[in-house]
Amino acid sequence: MRTRDHDGLGLNDIKTANACDRWARSGREEWDPRAFPPGVGSADPNDRGRCHSPVHSKSMTLGSIAVVLGSYLLGSVDFAVLIARAKGLDIYSKGSGNPGASNVYRSIGKKAGMTVLGLDLLKGLLAALVGAAVGGPTLGAAAGLTAVAGHCYPVFHHFRGGKGAATLSGVMFALYPVATAVLLVVFIVLIVTTHIAAIGSIVVTLAAVPGAWLTGGRGWALVWVGAAVALVLYRHRGNFARLLRGIERKVVEE
Repeated sequence: MRTRDHDGLGLNDIKTANACDRWARSGREEWDPRAFPPGVGSADPNDRGRCHSPVHSKSMTLGSIAVVLGSYLLGSVDFAVLIARAKGLDIYSKGSGNPGASNVYRSIGKKAGMTVLGLDLLKGLLAALVGAAVGGPTLGAAAGLTAVAGHCYPVFHHFRGGKGAATLSGVMFALYPVATAVLLVVFIVLIVTTHIAAIGSIVVTLAAVPGAWLTGGRGWALVWVGAAVALVLYRHRGNFARLLRGIERKVVEE
């Protein structure tokens, strides 16, 4: 007779749920039937359906929803707006009007601009790290996407946000640090040689998906990163037009 606990779940259900949790938290996307106790795991190494147990499905679904929504709210905190407001300024009426690190750098100063850059990076980093800890790289990338969406369309600031490049960089650093380190070098070289932040942001953003793929990104994690890249590029559409016309502003005006 199958032993059942007080909630009506069999012991094998509990063992399966625990094995699924270990698999999800390991950060591995490939299926490993060896993680299951004898007689519990699926014989088919491609069958992940065993992880849809009563315990695992409910806890992971609720946890995933909480992480995704929380990441959007975190992304919606616009530090460019807050730092400018603390100095008695409205960043929307300064410089390019974009609530981002580059405009803060030009309009308020180097220290304020670098602070905004660091905090915007941190938003993406934290969202992706928490997501990955709860549900592996796929949830980490999904959380990163919603953090970028929150930065671009912040609920706390009437959906008038920045362009998301720094927040996406934080996501990439959390999930694909090797690729991000290389892209950071490329970004710095482009900024030093062109003095135009948009060029560095656009080139690095375009290289994000190939970089993630080359360093192990696969499946839905890569899809969510690609969606974040598409959003960031869309937010840079004005920069594309100005670059083609040769009138894009430099980080430091001469």
